[in-house]
Amino acid sequence: MEITVFKQDIRDRTRIIPIATLVANSSLITGEPASFNLGPLVPERGPVLFSSRDVFPNLVEELMQAPSGLMFKVANFDIVDEFGRNFAIVSQSVSERTAAIVIDFGDGTMQTFRVATHGGLDDREVLPRECSLPTDSALTEPLNGGNGLADTVAADDDVQLINLGSPAAPGETIISVGPDGVLDSVPNDTDGDGAVTGAELTGDDVERGFRSVCADDADCPGGTCALAIVGGFDFRDNGRPRGIPLDYALQDILQLGKNRLAPDAIVAGLNETAETEAAGDDVQVVPVGTRGLNRRTVVVRAGQNGNLDTLAAGGDDQPVVTVGFETTLSCNRDTEISIREPFEDGNGTANTVPRGDDVPLKQPGAQVAAGEIIIEPGPDGVLDTIPGGDDIATGPGALCESDSDCPQGVCDGKEILVRIGNSRTGNDLRFWAAFTSDSAPIGGDFGDFTLRPGSTLMLAFVQDLDSDGLFAREEFLEGSSDKDTNTDGGNREDELILAGPNGVAETRALGDDLQVEEVGTDNLRPRSVVISAGANGVLDSIAGDSDGDGTPEVGADDESAVETVEAIYEPGGIVEPANGGNGIADTLAILDDIQAVPVGSPAGPGEVIVLPGPNLLIDSEPNDRDGDGIADGGDDVDTSDDVVTDAEARQAETRARGDDLQIVAVGEPVRPGGVIIMAGPNGVIDSVIGDGSVRTVDDGVCGDG
Repeated sequence: MEITVFKQDIRDRTRIIPIATLVANSSLITGEPASFNLGPLVPERGPVLFSSRDVFPNLVEELMQAPSGLMFKVANFDIVDEFGRNFAIVSQSVSERTAAIVIDFGDGTMQTFRVATHGGLDDREVLPRECSLPTDSALTEPLNGGNGLADTVAADDDVQLINLGSPAAPGETIISVGPDGVLDSVPNDTDGDGAVTGAELTGDDVERGFRSVCADDADCPGGTCALAIVGGFDFRDNGRPRGIPLDYALQDILQLGKNRLAPDAIVAGLNETAETEAAGDDVQVVPVGTRGLNRRTVVVRAGQNGNLDTLAAGGDDQPVVTVGFETTLSCNRDTEISIREPFEDGNGTANTVPRGDDVPLKQPGAQVAAGEIIIEPGPDGVLDTIPGGDDIATGPGALCESDSDCPQGVCDGKEILVRIGNSRTGNDLRFWAAFTSDSAPIGGDFGDFTLRPGSTLMLAFVQDLDSDGLFAREEFLEGSSDKDTNTDGGNREDELILAGPNGVAETRALGDDLQVEEVGTDNLRPRSVVISAGANGVLDSIAGDSDGDGTPEVGADDESAVETVEAIYEPGGIVEPANGGNGIADTLAILDDIQAVPVGSPAGPGEVIVLPGPNLLIDSEPNDRDGDGIADGGDDVDTSDDVVTDAEARQAETRARGDDLQIVAVGEPVRPGGVIIMAGPNGVIDSVIGDGSVRTVDDGVCGDG
């Protein structure tokens, strides 16, 4: 067995660098591979000491100067059974017969399943019934609701019984199979090109035959309407495995109920407080009166009888379903984009603060009617605002149960996954996303997705607080933030509560906020962090509210603020002024210069907007917004004139102290404007600035931007 040790590249967070390969100490001593015997009664061995005689000294030295953690990965191993069969061969055989389903709940919990894709009889009737053999293969007019016309032209050797456009009675055969016994025609293809597009989409001819969907035997001339046969092989496609529908895999194989209605738990509501006492054999998961819970935290769960005996939820706690999975339809493209009061059971109050150029029609706190518009998109046509409270967002792709949920549109969009277990899509911009083996999102209805042998489907509960299309996990790997505006153009909401001039922590954490300094702690440095927003990315606490009643105390001077990161930079580049700037990037990078902050995006005091490229020179003109070489107005400042271009001078000269993070090790090359040190968890630079470095405050851009 061999284990490889990696460290994260301090210059590129998405890259990991191997440091050494470890082997068991016994292998180094004897020269023979280590062997471990495992079984059901002896499932583990150890501890086992691993070591290496060959390492990269420069990487170890860099790690000692800036400790950032190590990653260990099993690089090579052999597992054999009692017959001498290698696990690699067995696993290949399993992969060829199964598909992987990975469910990532977004909280560190992950479940991995392998489901057999050979199929079988759908005896649980998860799927619609199908026609059995020897049903005659043909294209017919629907038995009910058809347009009464033949909408398909015969292809290859198929036989046209009713001419295109001629009347057809309900259930009447329009095209039958030819001598080859295979139906080659595509339903509603009027020009014989094998595709259905444009006006052809309005046709309603249906395929009838073996494995076609049916309601009763009348839909299957010559055969019967029987239980669906799942999987198998497609004789039209050289015997390729058909695969199995995702609905069948989840419901029949994994036994996950779909769209259950009976609640099995009671969860905390908007006030994030447990207010329900368990009855019967229900389990009290969280004691009554507990505050600061995450929304949808389970307070009471059904007991051994499987039924929720607690009939009435206390306060604003809610009875919900927390088992199986749930899907819903989505609004079509005609749906109006807006933020509204819920169409049913709303609180009658506008709860949302507009962002960007969005237009508020109702101010926060104003009374609103059911379904009334609160905020509309601004001139850019994009809704930048995140709904607050119980307000809802409408538009194409929004979740819906009926057409009334889709103003000016209809609820006939694709089926979308909204819940697995207790993790449900909501207003906190956390939602379920489905990806295939190549990280591409799946298209079409969720339940119709086909799992084929060797494929992998990832179902992940992800977060996108700033609505920029990048998930939080992706932004973390790229070194940006899902909350900070300057890293990705997202929100700029308060995320911290800081101590005021009196140096006393005077705020109590509410919701899922983190209490960094306990209430009453004194002798704090002004602007020390007292409260930080929790996992939901929203600051739930009220600055100066020391008793948690939602009202600031008289005389308290704690203040809320946008999260920032202090850093030490190498001089160089075009920057936002450290004081008195307009807070906007006004310069477009040209030639080989690097655009660290996009033009028009917010820029923090002293933040680097344009960096020198490989030629180490700033080619861009400060405040030139269109790249024509002429300043268009703005206050960006070029700091490169005072910087030498000698390569030897481009080295990090400051060593991290305290809990600061060493981004570039001392003596290592650094690009002008690049980050050398970032503040650690205390949010303050503890390091002493070396010659050739400048100190500034950045809103999240680091390294090369």
